[in-house]
Amino acid sequence: MPRTRVSEVAFLYRVGAKEILIELNQKGPKRFTELYQLTDGKSGKRVFKTVATLAHRLREMTVLNLIKRCVENIPGQHLIIRYEITEAGKKVLDHLIEIEKTIDSSKF
Repeated sequence: MPRTRVSEVAFLYRVGAKEILIELNQKGPKRFTELYQLTDGKSGKRVFKTVATLAHRLREMTVLNLIKRCVENIPGQHLIIRYEITEAGKKVLDHLIEIEKTIDSSKF
């Protein structure tokens, strides 16, 4: 079944999606292991409980063009794979932040 716009928007609220966008936007390209170490700013707990969850989230975000996977092939070394936020990802993050501000300001 093809993905709908509603499911794409709902995806952004899945575990770790927003945190990945924030991390890549604020600190630049990161390797898989660096993203796996992400912690929730409120609780200090890891965002991802398993590497499989992170891998799945990165694949989904790459398909949606929110992040891109950059591969460096330096002769004599292992491949270096980093993830970085795309322009589309930056725009989506800006909108998510605005939505949260609006919701927070309308609370009684």
